[in-house]
Amino acid sequence: MTPFRAAALICCLLLAAFASAARADDNTNPYKHLVDIGGGRHMNMVCTGTGSPTVVFLQGHTGDMTNWRKVREPAAAFARACFYDRAGMGYSDPSAKPMTANNVADDLHALLRAANIERPVVLVGHSLGGLFATYYVDKFPSDVSGLVLVDPSFSGQFDYTVGAEDRKIITQANDHWDSLLKTCEKLAQKGQLSKT
Repeated sequence: MTPFRAAALICCLLLAAFASAARADDNTNPYKHLVDIGGGRHMNMVCTGTGSPTVVFLQGHTGDMTNWRKVREPAAAFARACFYDRAGMGYSDPSAKPMTANNVADDLHALLRAANIERPVVLVGHSLGGLFATYYVDKFPSDVSGLVLVDPSFSGQFDYTVGAEDRKIITQANDHWDSLLKTCEKLAQKGQLSKT
């Protein structure tokens, strides 16, 4: 099995698990608490623990708050820890706007206000969440008292020179990966994924 097929299989299994979890009784789901951010949209944010400042976690690329499940209890032992799903991820409503750093920052800003989260907060960003966290600090500096970056993405990280043949291989691999993810997403939405 190629690395791409193995990764696609893992993604499909994860999507199937998330689809099953989404059908669970919402009253007992510890990963669901919808907050009305206005404009007819709701975003999912769950906070646990006590303390100040509040620590807000931003996960990587297509993840949701469950990416932080092993961090949740340890973080809540010393601070108020908040985890949220970006627009269109997990239980958060999608946005009509594209997923740009600016729009992600505006969504988080609206969510913090609507959820009555006292600011300034500490942002913890992993991967693409790190890029979004640093953008948020630039746009809303008085909202943030600290920033923790875990293997963050950064502007220009893919600005490197490769030969034409390498670029072709990279593009084909990325296109293949995107196609597999879109297929998994469609199957998950139709409830047609299985764990076997």
